[in-house]
Amino acid sequence: MKRRSPSLRLAIAACVAALGGALLAVAVAAHTVHYSSSIALNVYTTGSTNNYVWGAISSPNSHCVGARKVRVYRKTHGSDAKLGSDISQEGSAVGPYTVTAPSGDLHPGSYYAEVRKRDLRPGRRHAHICKGARSSEEPVGP
Repeated sequence: MKRRSPSLRLAIAACVAALGGALLAVAVAAHTVHYSSSIALNVYTTGSTNNYVWGAISSPNSHCVGARKVRVYRKTHGSDAKLGSDISQEGSAVGPYTVTAPSGDLHPGSYYAEVRKRDLRPGRRHAHICKGARSSEEPVGP
């Protein structure tokens, strides 16, 4: 068996270390992170024409709460009826939103809010995803 020179062994070790570092960099760059989101819904009814729903989005990642489109629906048989939508407010610990009933009056039924998932860093191999969320249902009316 032929003995390798110390400089050749050093060169081989350096190549192996460089290859390992390159593989580690690729593994770190290529990942997907998911952040949970939750949404709350509250109903304000006065019995007059100024009725609305309001709430807030919360998440452990502050980038997942602001500037997200919130859609509010009323449960119906078949496809649910969309009451309206709002963009959650930026710059706070939670993303507040408000949706006013178009006619001024909320029809009797159960309402809920939802927000779809959002990719903070879109890319093929690197993504930070804010998960979508749906509120619990809030009843309105008799």
